[in-house]
Amino acid sequence: MTKQQDIGGNGGSAQTVSSGVNTFWNTDRTQVMRWKSIVTHVHGLSRHTPEQVRNRFLAIGLFSIILLSVYPLIDDSSYRGSSDFHATIEMVGACFAIIAGLALIVHFYSFGDRLYLLIGLAFFINGVEDFFHGLLSFRHVQHWTGLPESSLEQFIPMTFVTGRILLGVFLLMAPMISRRLGKSEDPKKETIWTATISIIVLALFIIMAFKIALPDFIHPDKKISRPWDFISALILFAALGVFGAEYHRSREMLLWWITLSIAVNAIGQLMMSFSGELYDGFFDIAHEYKVLGYVIPLLGFSLYQFVIISERQQIEDELRRSTGELDQIFNNSPDGIRVIDRHFNIIRANDTFALMVGLDKEEISRRKCYDVFSSELCRSPNCPMNRILAGEGRIEEEVEKVRRDRRTLPCVLTAIPFRDPDGKVVGIVEDINDITERMKAERKLKRIMSELVRSNNELEQFAYIASHDLQEPLRMVSSYVQLLSMRYKGQLDSDADDFISFAVDGAMRMQELINDLLQFARVSTKGKTLKKVDLNNVMTKVLTDMRTAIDESGARITYDELPEVNADDVQMGQVFRNLIGNAIKFSGTRRPLIEISVEKQRNNWIMTFSDNGIGIDPEYQDRIFIIFQRLHGIDEFEGTGIGLALTKKIIERHGGRIWVESIPGEGSSFFITLPSRDLGYIAG
Repeated sequence: MTKQQDIGGNGGSAQTVSSGVNTFWNTDRTQVMRWKSIVTHVHGLSRHTPEQVRNRFLAIGLFSIILLSVYPLIDDSSYRGSSDFHATIEMVGACFAIIAGLALIVHFYSFGDRLYLLIGLAFFINGVEDFFHGLLSFRHVQHWTGLPESSLEQFIPMTFVTGRILLGVFLLMAPMISRRLGKSEDPKKETIWTATISIIVLALFIIMAFKIALPDFIHPDKKISRPWDFISALILFAALGVFGAEYHRSREMLLWWITLSIAVNAIGQLMMSFSGELYDGFFDIAHEYKVLGYVIPLLGFSLYQFVIISERQQIEDELRRSTGELDQIFNNSPDGIRVIDRHFNIIRANDTFALMVGLDKEEISRRKCYDVFSSELCRSPNCPMNRILAGEGRIEEEVEKVRRDRRTLPCVLTAIPFRDPDGKVVGIVEDINDITERMKAERKLKRIMSELVRSNNELEQFAYIASHDLQEPLRMVSSYVQLLSMRYKGQLDSDADDFISFAVDGAMRMQELINDLLQFARVSTKGKTLKKVDLNNVMTKVLTDMRTAIDESGARITYDELPEVNADDVQMGQVFRNLIGNAIKFSGTRRPLIEISVEKQRNNWIMTFSDNGIGIDPEYQDRIFIIFQRLHGIDEFEGTGIGLALTKKIIERHGGRIWVESIPGEGSSFFITLPSRDLGYIAG
């Protein structure tokens, strides 16, 4: 609660050095981490924006309409192909399907996404079946095999239908299976065993194609002449819907090409279901669409790789540049840095560390850490390595390291965990800050401070003794000069009267200066022990003592609720008296208005004494706190010029500080800080 009181003429030093490890170093493990980040970033480059997704769905729709638009042309056509042309188309398509399948499996191998493993296997298996299907469709190959015609009639349509159905089923199930299983932890191993199983299953299908009795595949008298092909078309259209949703969710560029491929294959298979006899228009256009469906994912994969490789090249160039910069930072660090594995082997060190220990970096990397640079912590349960492995996140302490030449080196050791790409602690990184020069500087500073304290004590003692011992002779001089003035004033000439008057004034001024000097010297030597003091009580007493000066000047003084602090109440009274007295004295022709406010900032109270006086030129704002420094002549304002110097010394004894902000002609604000709680400061 803020208290407002209106009083007026109308009745109203220890330093901690922390050496942090802020340098990144290039090791095999960090290379793996960097490569993983590159792969993740590059994988993100292949994603489409929502607007691109909409445009590509429109492209699929438009392309599908174009493919379907040939239906009326073929329906009225009398076109007939040949067995060898059909076989050639099948062989070309099979090659594209196998290559596309292998490319997608390689993509899985790189990124671990099982979706592309399943898609790749679907294209690969279908491509292999198409290969045998097309190969045995050549007339001269049929003659060369010596197989009975009944077996070939069984095998050729069987491989085509089963291959298309397997392709549709694989594609339909792939997104659901991949989402359930997630990404592969070991793509290499998974690629090997899935490929092996697929080859075995494929071999069984091929063998069964020769043995299983098949129903009639063609019904020329019906509009849908090939029901099994129509079923496989429906499965592919279902897969198209699933992949369309998956592409819409993931927005992956490569997935769009797969979706487009499925759309082409589904339309081709739909055309095949209208084929009433071998090698008619629907038959051949269906096979041509199938080849196009195999080419599309291969084209998409090629474009995808082009984007990835070009972007990855830029990233690798940037990575090499940044690695070079980080190596420079690492080696040019003013601190010695070494990386130690959990077996205490030094695996890397910078140039500064090599200079510290007097060895080449190559020689350092072949040694144990305690053989190169040891301390009492080494080979003990409390060594940094053991503590880091036990779970400590960061260690920082001052130690004395021993070089191989037995010379000791005082330093600040900072140790942090060294982790592999999976976050497992595999060692530590030590930052060694040589504090030899700092220790010398601290010893020198302690010596200077000790001498300064001794000198200050001697000076204060001298000032006290001098001012005390000067009192008696000065009183004698002053008494006799005043006696001369009383006895002989008017009996001598006017010059003599002036000389006597000057002597009396000088003696009295000297008396004031000696008293002020004695008071200044007693701030530290004769001050009371600091204890809890309510500054409101101190302020009340000061204002009571200054009642006459306040009433005569008509000053108006307001102040906030003042805090309780550890203080010497007598000396704080002197501070308040000096600041309020100066505000009244230097008010000029105005009625003095003095406002005292209080603010809490962290561990300090800040008290502000603001007035509306004549102000202080910025040039002299530091000078006013020096003892016996005056800005005005004795004939303008009375005083010895010690008040603010005394105030400054008292505030510093209390662990605070004082400063002024002022605008000449408008007033001044004096700020003093006092600790808000006992911070262990010992008043001197």
